[in-house]
Parts: sequence; structure tokens; C-alpha cells
Amino acid sequence: MTQKNLATGYIRKIKVVEKNRKYYIWQFLNEYNQWVNLNSTLEQDLEREYFNYIFDRSNRSNSEFFYRLPFLNQNLYSLDFNTFIQTNLNTGVTRKIKRILT
Repeated sequence: MTQKNLATGYIRKIKVVEKNRKYYIWQFLNEYNQWVNLNSTLEQDLEREYFNYIFDRSNRSNSEFFYRLPFLNQNLYSLDFNTFIQTNLNTGVTRKIKRILT
């Protein structure tokens, strides 16, 4: 984003700084019944895909998002945005997922 001084023609870069910005985090329910934050890189991907799912009415029939957890393992997971259930497609293990505003 840029700002232009109309009197001098000088152009400079600017940015918007949001204070106290609220954002969403994604968590899963682990085997000890505790909610654990997901990896921040994965959160960004989930948030983007969830946003696309919510606002793209033509794609509402496909509620699943497939991903691999970076640096952890090579298992393939699916997350169903209708049920908020994560499924490990290699083992069949399922977990609850939630999205919360901080």
C-alpha cells in the first residue's frame, strides 16, 4: 500500500497496523481430553480452506480438507468442516477439532 503527497508527488510505502486484533486458532482434542493448539502453518491453511468453504457456495458439497502434518509424520488427514472431525486416513483414528476466537 502506498501514500502519495498530492502537493509534492512524493510516494511512500505505508502499512495498516491493527491493535488488539482478534484471530482464530484451531485446536484438537487429544487422548488426555485436553485441547491442544495446531501448528501455526497448518492453522493458516485450515483458516484459508475454511474461509473458502464458508464463502464459496458452489463448493459446499465438498466439506473435506486433506492435509499432512508438517515435520511430524507422513500420515494423511482429512478434516470435515461440517462435523469438525479430523480423521487420520492411515490409521482411522478420529479427533474433534475446534476453531476459537482469541
